[in-house]
Amino acid sequence: SSPAHHHSWEWSSPNPPYLSSFGDAFSTPPGSPLAHSTPTRGKEARQVVGAMQVLLSFDFESLSGGGGGGLAYSEMVAQCVASYLSSPHATVRIHAARVCLLLIVPSTGPLPRQSRLEKEVVRTLQALLQIGVSDPDPAVRGAVWAGLRPVHFPYIATREATELLLMGLNDQSFEVREKALVVSGSISTINPACILPHLRHLLLELLTALEAGRKSDRSDSARLLGSFIPSCPSLVAPFTLPILQALVPKLSDSNKRASADCFRAIGLLVRKGGSAFAQVEGDVMGELVVALEDRGSRRRRFEAAVALSRITRGVGSAVTPYSKYPCLFPALTGRIMVEPSFGVRRELIRAVGVLGAIAPHARELEGGGAAPGEAIG
Repeated sequence: SSPAHHHSWEWSSPNPPYLSSFGDAFSTPPGSPLAHSTPTRGKEARQVVGAMQVLLSFDFESLSGGGGGGLAYSEMVAQCVASYLSSPHATVRIHAARVCLLLIVPSTGPLPRQSRLEKEVVRTLQALLQIGVSDPDPAVRGAVWAGLRPVHFPYIATREATELLLMGLNDQSFEVREKALVVSGSISTINPACILPHLRHLLLELLTALEAGRKSDRSDSARLLGSFIPSCPSLVAPFTLPILQALVPKLSDSNKRASADCFRAIGLLVRKGGSAFAQVEGDVMGELVVALEDRGSRRRRFEAAVALSRITRGVGSAVTPYSKYPCLFPALTGRIMVEPSFGVRRELIRAVGVLGAIAPHARELEGGGAAPGEAIG
């Protein structure tokens, strides 16, 4: 690109008129935004939060019309909003992080390498990652990790950011660790050399904790596996069978939350490819039937129904489970009739639809059991 083209990416776009009214609310300090702390007290803090909430409600892509408006947003973030990341009020910091992450990357497409705007974006995102691992309030740290989107990943998929990503994976807050895992898994597709070795080590740690950890560790490990599987499928694929073998014994865990998380992880894992599922199919389907009848845990019933649908799609069989497991059809239909939770009932109906219907004239009811027959279209 020519120098003139590069110049068009710099701070050349004026703030749109619908942003100018926020100037008084933000009280922009001069100089570098990340080098100053903007004091906010009482009424002023509420005013700033209100202005940021309005910004978060805007559809900026429509407002920019696909033009250069995104550059003005980035300029506003760098000059105004980023200064509030060091506010003494956690609520202000949360909203500042959300606004920064929403607006800091222009909607005009990838930025030219080494341009001033790209450096400003990288610097602000690095500062946000730093807040995501060092802020004393877990809600602020969680807001940073939750706000990171694919549009940000090219700017933080660097060796310098790897240390911050790994710190997020070891956060004291489980919710923050879970969000950091999703981000790290997604970034591993951009820069695998920096991230994948650490994620592989984490995966092995999760499997160990699932098999031999304390009750709370088992639940957390199963839940993290449920986040790990969709965010990093290429890493998980070679470990599909060991993961299944670690999850299956925990389906009957006395910790209902851990059991529900295991059903969810198995459903996600088999949905990505069910070739290894045949080795544990009998055990899983047996536990599914038991879980569908579990009146003591609504979430366990819900995750079991969702897992059944995902397993059927992943394995590619429809009516076959009815033939192999005769108690499955009466368990599903019987539970639909008495299930008090709308969400669980919806998933049960969906599971019946995925599995296929049984022709009424082809089945016989004997002692509460059902002999499945041919499927109908």
